[in-house]
Amino acid sequence: MIKMHKIEVNKPELKLENTELLITNFKENHCTFHIYGKVSCGINSIPQNASFTFYLHDQAHLLVEFLVELNNTTNTIQIYNDHASHLDLHYACKFSGDNELTINNSMDHNEANTKILIRAVEQNGTMSIKAEGVIAENTENNTYLEDIKAITKENNHISIKPNLFVKTNSVIANHNATISPVNKEELFYLNSKGIKKDRAIKMIHSGFLKSILKINELKIGGEE
Repeated sequence: MIKMHKIEVNKPELKLENTELLITNFKENHCTFHIYGKVSCGINSIPQNASFTFYLHDQAHLLVEFLVELNNTTNTIQIYNDHASHLDLHYACKFSGDNELTINNSMDHNEANTKILIRAVEQNGTMSIKAEGVIAENTENNTYLEDIKAITKENNHISIKPNLFVKTNSVIANHNATISPVNKEELFYLNSKGIKKDRAIKMIHSGFLKSILKINELKIGGEE
């Protein structure tokens, strides 16, 4: 597990270099991050209309993880990869109300690697997820993966739109999307151990969200 220091972001632009940090609050609705070296960043809270831009400079490695509760939130994330940069973006959320998440990744250089994992759990609301990867012409040896999974009460409560625009042959690019209710076998097992239904569902939701996370300081609202 990664351990890091906590900060509050109160300016619209931030340079991060060879650091590990947990962002607990944003004073600005939009923030641009310039990433150098190896950076691990956890984000536990975002504004309702949040827009983030991540510039991964040459050979930068970024692990950025979100564990957030969304309520009538619009969140846009823009990513730019320079040469031989490496991105792991893990986005885990509970949502209520009406929400939109858009992630755009532009690969204009060679030997870049992006992996985007999204896990979403419905509380009582709707969500639209758009993940778009654009791999530019004449680029080489890039890798792009997006994997989106959601637990929802009704399939029409969530919309997933993964898009790939690949303009080169020298690339590995894949996307996957899954929407499902709570797993009945997992729920039955927990009930058989004497755990009541409501608590069992919360446990399943928590495990589902945290399954993609490496930063143990990230907490779901109300956790100790």
